[in-house]
Amino acid sequence: MRLAILAPISWRVPPRQYGPWEQVVSLLTEGLVERDVDVTLFASGDSATKAKLVSALPRPLNDDPSTNRAVAEFLHYTELFSRADEFDLIHNHMNCYPLVFSPLIKTPVVTTLHGSALLEDYTHPLYLRFKDLPYVSISNAERLGLPQLNYVATVYNGIDLKQFTFQPRPGQYLLFLGRISAEKGTHLAIEVAKAADLPLKIAAIVPPEEQDYFKKEIEPQLSDSIEYIG
Repeated sequence: MRLAILAPISWRVPPRQYGPWEQVVSLLTEGLVERDVDVTLFASGDSATKAKLVSALPRPLNDDPSTNRAVAEFLHYTELFSRADEFDLIHNHMNCYPLVFSPLIKTPVVTTLHGSALLEDYTHPLYLRFKDLPYVSISNAERLGLPQLNYVATVYNGIDLKQFTFQPRPGQYLLFLGRISAEKGTHLAIEVAKAADLPLKIAAIVPPEEQDYFKKEIEPQLSDSIEYIG
């Protein structure tokens, strides 16, 4: 099978630090290559992969704030869809916007939803316009956001067990890992830690749009036991 994977371009694949969608795409891509699938990865030019790499921009968007996001993303889409007939299947990881190209090509497109259908109401009209295309959810709960879509599977996000080894004995603290935001519930993690009387380490980025939330809801609660480590 000749498979094209359309990766997000906010961060490189795999991410150097934060970049959850990019991490999932990397694990999927490398796993398929190991299984002798002919994979072409469409991602930022600094990405590292054993698949064929095609890039419309040299660096990810968050590494180059001067780049116009909308223009860069459509260049990224165009790079793939102009070559659609080279592939047997396109796996889209960039939400609904690439779907506008699907009526113009013969190659089938499957889309993995990374929470967007549930959280971003303004995208619903576009998803519903293409509701009969195949979709993969990352949890059954995610489907509640748009139950009208044609879900063909639920595939939970995987991890590399070599990086996250199982520890049968619990540690001495709680960990919040990822992105600080109200929707991720960083403040709830603090409440849980206090209620359980356990230390909490917060290892997460603070996006620009969440600076107020961090300063008002999180920073005042930091202490020796509630620690933000960056």
